[in-house]
Amino acid sequence: MANLRRNYRIDCSIPVLLFCPAREKQESWGVIYNISMGGVKIETPLLLDKNEEVFLSFMVGKKFHFKRVRGTVIRVLLRGHTYEVGIKFDSIENKQLMIEAIQSIEDYK
Repeated sequence: MANLRRNYRIDCSIPVLLFCPAREKQESWGVIYNISMGGVKIETPLLLDKNEEVFLSFMVGKKFHFKRVRGTVIRVLLRGHTYEVGIKFDSIENKQLMIEAIQSIEDYK
């Protein structure tokens, strides 16, 4: 089966703060388990809705800080007591910084 992904994904384990503007309880947390220029796969206790707008804040090491990266939920799967969520980035303010952050994860491995 061909790999249809547009962006190469890097496995990782990065804490992430989720901001969900359409919800009463707007903030939650999760862990990013893989990342690419196109988006992330996270695990979170929060049930998100497909097509929901979210904002992600996270750090890659001490050098790379990302605040309120806008994304859209594209997939949600129940995994035990948490949810595996695919989020597509809608906009990345500094693409070069994201490229360097992803490269730093790969270089660390």
